[in-house]
Amino acid sequence: MPLSKAALELLSEDTKSSSAAGALPAIRNFQNVAIPDAAAEMDAVEKQQKKREKCSSPDKKQECFAHRKKARFAMLLLLLVIPAIATIWLVLLDVGGGNDDDDESGSIMAPTNSEQIASNMPSIAKSISSVHPPSLQPTTTTSMSPTNERIPSAYPTSLPSKIPSISPSNRPTINPTVSLHPSSTPSTSTPPTQSHLPSSQPTNEKYSSLLKTLQSVSDLPLLLDETTPQGRTLHWLSYEDAFELALGDEEVVRQRYACSLLFFVFHGDDWTVKTDWLGPTNVCKWYGILCNKQLVTEISLSFNGLKGEIPIEIEELLFLENLELSQNQISGTIPTSMGKLLQLRRFEVGDNELEGVIPGEMYDLEKLTHVHLMGNKLQDNISSQIGRLTLLQQLELHSNLLSGELPTEFGMLGNLQVLTLHYNQFVNANIPAELCLLKNSNPGTFTELTSDCLKFPGHVQCDCCSTCYCNNPDPNACSIVGPPVVNASRQEIFDVMKKRPWINEYQTRG
Repeated sequence: MPLSKAALELLSEDTKSSSAAGALPAIRNFQNVAIPDAAAEMDAVEKQQKKREKCSSPDKKQECFAHRKKARFAMLLLLLVIPAIATIWLVLLDVGGGNDDDDESGSIMAPTNSEQIASNMPSIAKSISSVHPPSLQPTTTTSMSPTNERIPSAYPTSLPSKIPSISPSNRPTINPTVSLHPSSTPSTSTPPTQSHLPSSQPTNEKYSSLLKTLQSVSDLPLLLDETTPQGRTLHWLSYEDAFELALGDEEVVRQRYACSLLFFVFHGDDWTVKTDWLGPTNVCKWYGILCNKQLVTEISLSFNGLKGEIPIEIEELLFLENLELSQNQISGTIPTSMGKLLQLRRFEVGDNELEGVIPGEMYDLEKLTHVHLMGNKLQDNISSQIGRLTLLQQLELHSNLLSGELPTEFGMLGNLQVLTLHYNQFVNANIPAELCLLKNSNPGTFTELTSDCLKFPGHVQCDCCSTCYCNNPDPNACSIVGPPVVNASRQEIFDVMKKRPWINEYQTRG
């Protein structure tokens, strides 16, 4: 039923008073609002009348106005919070059901609850409009109307897909991946092998540098052949030698190569003593080697079990002064390259298995003072060039196969102290008168001169030998007659013979 005239007047007055106090205007048209009965209408009128009377006084107007403002704010806040709480509760229920499904299906890990809440949360405007009816006292602020536009959310709006969005790359990853399923075909890759041998086309810079330097020292085929001492030495220097070798210093490289080569040529693994050989140190610290200012000046390896031939590369030790290799099993010939060791003073290779001739280049070594060639199988004659070795003090040639005439140039060796010529094949030879003159002129220094001068067919004629030997298969064939030593009695000669008894060449030689 329509409102009475009195009720309308009261509402009109209330609206005017509210507008005067700064409040929001009320609804102007109430004709279409239905009132259940007259009693309810009167109650509303009375409430409005009391409210108007309460707020009519000046001191109460501000209080009433603030109260209305707080009430309206509280209602608006309630309209916003309740739908949000309800939405969160619904989303939590939905998340719980989603997790159960994921556990049963064994799918990938589900997103976090915060992501699902953010993605499934409906618009606040929609929740408010759908849950709460319009207010009986509308405000001047417009409500948030739902929009049809798709505004992107700050959070994902759907569950992650089980299908990868990016196709796998064919490029290898930085870290190796492990396959969950073994391959049906075995891998064709082979494990790396540790080889110490250079390849046919070596790429090692050290090997290439050494090969370039050493081509002028040894023949290239020997260097490339790993079965030769030269090839093994090059390989050791390139791949196993821990010594920091100055590759740019060819003199140092050649010296280390020549010394290392001796180890491989003479079967160093079988030596009696091989301390520090092929060690990560300078060659000057290797057993038997002495140096002066880091240059090799002496190699002394006598009585050390050496087997093999003297390499021609010995010539690279240009500052070598002493080479002592006696009492070993060195075979082969004396290399002609020995003639380049112009600083050599002592050359001792006695009691080995050397053969061939004394090379003519040996006579170029004019600084020689001691030459020990006894106890080998050297043959042929002694060159007249022997006179050039004027500094010789000891020349031991006994127990070889030397033959021919003895050169008169022996008389030019003014510093000679010992010359042994016995147990050779100087048949019907004569000790030169120049040599006897030299000996007789220096009785205090030239103390020992020996030959096969005991009388037998083909014996050596010597008038000045300190000791005579019998180089005859039958010792009884030699006449026990001593050489005519100057100022020596027959008894003195026999005393010398007792100290050095004569024996044939097939027995142990004294």
